[in-house]
Amino acid sequence: MPGFLTRIADGWSHAVDDPRLVVVPILFGILNVDKMLAVLTHDGVYFGVTFGTPFSPGSVWEFVAAPNTGVNLSPGVPVGTEARLVVLGVVAIVVKSLLAAGYFGSLADQLKRGEFEFFDNVRAHGVPFLVLTAVPSLIVFGGALALMGTVRNPGTELFVVVALSAVAYFVATYFVYATPYLIVLRDVGLFDALRASVSFAVGGGAYFSYFLKYGALVLGISFFATILVVNVPGIGLLVGVLGGGLLGLALNATTMRFVADIDSASPSLGSWDDDVMV
Repeated sequence: MPGFLTRIADGWSHAVDDPRLVVVPILFGILNVDKMLAVLTHDGVYFGVTFGTPFSPGSVWEFVAAPNTGVNLSPGVPVGTEARLVVLGVVAIVVKSLLAAGYFGSLADQLKRGEFEFFDNVRAHGVPFLVLTAVPSLIVFGGALALMGTVRNPGTELFVVVALSAVAYFVATYFVYATPYLIVLRDVGLFDALRASVSFAVGGGAYFSYFLKYGALVLGISFFATILVVNVPGIGLLVGVLGGGLLGLALNATTMRFVADIDSASPSLGSWDDDVMV
């Protein structure tokens, strides 16, 4: 099996050679309106880092720690009880789920044979991706509402709850990060893919190592990306959305091929001996 940096270089090569799918990560970045506004309205010098996971389409927000925008749903929708926010949240979940279904399915096809039909993949995988997006969002939404009603000391209590929630999020993501890739590689439903992802996570090994190395890579990139995107007005955000989309596509391609390599039930996405795609 190739080393991690070899995999990253391979994913970058695929993204640069055929960047058609970069439109989806760019849209994911733009559709996260809260973070876009947080960057555009921020005043002053800002530093931050983030520890990313390969669970969703990579966008600029995978690599940039935006100024604090409060508690958000995982698809980037503000938590709130107003009817307008609820409707916007539902629409965002549906749109992003369908985009993710087309994106991951098309990425797998692109790596297998160089061509893809985006809307065919939306139809084929839309339902499992909708559930995969909606359930975590509902959990976060419910937890945020409960948090708003129980926190008495916004300083200490909120910090502890947010810290524990972040740890819980990364632990949960570790167990399921292969799920969207397995759905499209195996052409199976959500529960079969989820079961396989959890099995890989329990086994550890290469699956665990890849998760840590991916997170460390994003952590390192995010320090510099955050400085550029947040502290350079306008231009920084534009460069971040476009560059972050391309880098996100590269890392998603890297993870797709990694999952195919460790999963005997997935089709081969190429040989590492001569790098000929089959």
